[in-house]
Amino acid sequence: NLTFHHSPLFSHFAHLGSRLREHVSILWVNGFQGFPMEAPYDRIMISAQPPDGFDPRPLAEQLREQTGIVLFPKGGLVQQRYDKGVLVERKYGPDMQFVPMVEQGKE
Repeated sequence: NLTFHHSPLFSHFAHLGSRLREHVSILWVNGFQGFPMEAPYDRIMISAQPPDGFDPRPLAEQLREQTGIVLFPKGGLVQQRYDKGVLVERKYGPDMQFVPMVEQGKE
């Protein structure tokens, strides 16, 4: 379910909604585990700040083998590239702030 508290945003989505549903899925899942039922993915982007000790390997296992990338905020934006499940490159981007990532049931 989507809840909009800003009427212009709702109006915009209502106008685009039918076209977007052909290309976009909105899901509520445990972001720590990803969504393996629809894998493999080319890239996975986490749009919330994971806690200290976050391990992106469960997400990396859902990537396509050749060019899989996991992006997530950790102080700055972190880009990790995997090849056959092995981390081969890590890049750090500019500092950013995101809302914290929380586990379902621990909000």
